[in-house]
Amino acid sequence: MSHPLHFSWRHFRADDTERVFELLSPPEVRRYLTLPTPFLPKHAAEIVNKCMTRPLPHPAVMVDGELAGGIKANLTPNKNAREVMIAYWYGVNYHGKGLASAVLQRFLSQLKEQYPKLVTAHAFTHSDNLASQRVLLKCGFECRGDISDFQGEALPAAVLHFTLKF
Repeated sequence: MSHPLHFSWRHFRADDTERVFELLSPPEVRRYLTLPTPFLPKHAAEIVNKCMTRPLPHPAVMVDGELAGGIKANLTPNKNAREVMIAYWYGVNYHGKGLASAVLQRFLSQLKEQYPKLVTAHAFTHSDNLASQRVLLKCGFECRGDISDFQGEALPAAVLHFTLKF
C-alpha cells in the first residue's frame, strides 16, 4: 500500500466546476455515486454550488494544490447533533493511495471537536465497493449489514451500512 498523500482542504469555489466535472466524469468514479447520466458540466456546477452553500462541513480536498475530491458531513435532523452521516469521493488518480483514509481520520477528529455531542457516524457503501469498505473499517467503522433505507430515505440496491461510535 502506498503512503498517504499530503493533503489540505478548503471551501469549494465556483471556479472548481471544471475540475469537479473532470474528476466525476470517469465511469469508475460515478459507478458508486448517485449522479445523472449522462453527467454534464451543468451537473458539476450544481454540485459545486451546493457545496458552496451548505452550512455544514463539505470541504474540497486538495493534493499538491489541486482539487482531488470532497468529503461531507450531514448532521442527522432532530438528533441534537448526536449523529452524522459521512460521504466522500475522489478522482480516480487518487484511488489506492491512502488519501481517503487519511482525510476521513482527520475529518472525523475535527467533527468531534466541532460537535462534542456527536455519538455516532454513519456511512454507506455499495456492497461491491470494497475499497470504500476498507477505508471505513481502517477508520474504525463497523459494518452493520445490508440496508434499503435510512431515516425514511430509500437507498440504492445492495448498500451496506457502517457506523462509528465516537
